Amino acid sequence: MIKILLVDDEKDIRKLLEETLKRKDYEILQAGTGDDALVISIKKKPDLILMDIMMPGALSGIEATRNLKADVRTKQSKVIILTSSSTAYEEAMNAGADAYFSKPYSPLELLRKIDELVGQIYLERDEEVRLSSSHLRGLQSARTENAPN
Repeated sequence: MIKILLVDDEKDIRKLLEETLKRKDYEILQAGTGDDALVISIKKKPDLILMDIMMPGALSGIEATRNLKADVRTKQSKVIILTSSSTAYEEAMNAGADAYFSKPYSPLELLRKIDELVGQIYLERDEEVRLSSSHLRGLQSARTENAPN
């Protein structure tokens, strides 16, 4: 199951996003600050994070994204920035965001982007499984070749 973390200081926005995502079988997590997003991300390992920029606490959404992408435990999470700022695109992308939506945004466009990133997540998981299986076959083959007769 895909885990999505909703990060916004406004509870109503998180509720609206949760309602928008109900059509799919996602596990929804929520955080009200960038600081909470880091803690939850380390513990729960969300696949996708919808992140506001301007929130209370020590970390803005951009700083939280930068920290998430720099940490080996969370760097695999895809991050979509959802913000009322129309001027932070470059900064958000440089921090490691995978997509950027300026409010008001089209819920349909957001859902399309989420579907696209979820597809990438599944492809990456399949590739990891394929590589792991290939590596295991190589180890088994090496053991067989080195086994005493």
